[in-house]
Amino acid sequence: MENSSIEDPDASHQTPVLITPGGQPEPPVPAEAQPFGEPSPVAEKLDGLAEIADRALEATLQLLVGRGQYLTGASAVSIALGQGDAMICRARLGQAAPQLGDQSRIDSGLIAESIRRQQTLRCANAETDSRVNQKSCQTLGVASVMMVPLMQELQVTGILELLSDRANAFEQRDE
Repeated sequence: MENSSIEDPDASHQTPVLITPGGQPEPPVPAEAQPFGEPSPVAEKLDGLAEIADRALEATLQLLVGRGQYLTGASAVSIALGQGDAMICRARLGQAAPQLGDQSRIDSGLIAESIRRQQTLRCANAETDSRVNQKSCQTLGVASVMMVPLMQELQVTGILELLSDRANAFEQRDE
C-alpha cells in the first residue's frame, strides 16, 4: 500500500472552506458566480461578527456607566471613545450627560487636561473652576465634574465623565 501525506502540495491554490455552525463544510461560491461589488459569504459573515462585537461593546459600556453612577452617586455619566482626533459619546446615563454620538472637545478644558496629563481630574465647583464651560454647566445643572482617562498601552483611548448636581460631590475614594 502506498504512503499518502495529509499535506497537499497544491493547497495554496485551494479555496478556503467555511464551516457552518453545525460543523459541516459550506461549499465555496465560485468567483464567477459572485457579481462584482456584492459581498462574498466570508465578508457577510465578518460583517455579522463585527455587528455582534459592536453590540457587545455598547452593552458593556452602558453597564460601565451604570456602575459608575452607582459607585460615585453621580447624577450623570458618559463614556466617550476616541475616533480619529475626536472623542465620541458611546454610552450615557442621566439628563446632563452628552447625547450618544456627540463629539467632545478635546482641545481645551478639563477633558483636554485629563488627556494630556493622563490623570483623573476633578472639578469641585463648576461655578468657580475656569477649566469647565461654566455656562453649559449652569444650563445643565452640573455643579461638579470628574474626568477619568481610559488608557490602553499608555495612550488615552477614551474618557469616563462623571457629573453631579452637587458641588464637591467627588472625592479621592471615587477616583
